[in-house]
Amino acid sequence: MTADFTIHAPAPSGRRRRRLAWSTTRRLRRKLRKGKILSAHDAFLFDELAPGDVAIDLGANVGEITALMAARGAEVHAFEPDPLAFSVLSEKFADSDLVSCHNVAVSNRAGRMKLYFREERGDDPLVYSVGSTLSAEKTDVDTDAFAEVEVIRFADFVAQFPRVRLLKIDIEGAEADVLDDLLARGLFDRIDLTLVETHEEWIPELVPRMEAIKAEASKRGVRDIYFNWT
Repeated sequence: MTADFTIHAPAPSGRRRRRLAWSTTRRLRRKLRKGKILSAHDAFLFDELAPGDVAIDLGANVGEITALMAARGAEVHAFEPDPLAFSVLSEKFADSDLVSCHNVAVSNRAGRMKLYFREERGDDPLVYSVGSTLSAEKTDVDTDAFAEVEVIRFADFVAQFPRVRLLKIDIEGAEADVLDDLLARGLFDRIDLTLVETHEEWIPELVPRMEAIKAEASKRGVRDIYFNWT
């Protein structure tokens, strides 16, 4: 049975972008210019969140970033398809009124797909759950070890909200399909800040796609999307 991911959000009218603090923008651009990464240690990113904001954690794993988002009072939607990681994530936030945990993968289409596991998963299933992926081309997976998971079209989920304050994407190669779809549907005008980890190192086929996505984002004037998350 397909889960219902309809959110009873306000009608998407009067969507005015809420700018980031100038100090946040300055620090983001400085890090980008110097080739530095962004990570959970950059607390200033999460300080942009306030009670009532919507934040989305794609590839939440066991909830490190989800917790940082919720600590600022944001309404957080945490997506994690790996069954073991999700069991830890959902238990961690079982008593939270701010966090909704979704045991699905995201892409540019809905259905069911194989979620491939890391080759080292037998050594420590939870630690290596961070590498679970929809991509059979990822060079560190065992294509004989997988779980079938539900997949939703993420752009449909975003379209329900008039505003998303912060979107973090770390989905082991599926980011290309998700980003393409969000761009095609013009949905970045609803997202104030997007942090993306890309995976060309593990999926070389992604190199030209990610370059094209970055060029298209620039062409469309998409602001505050950063591809140096880790």
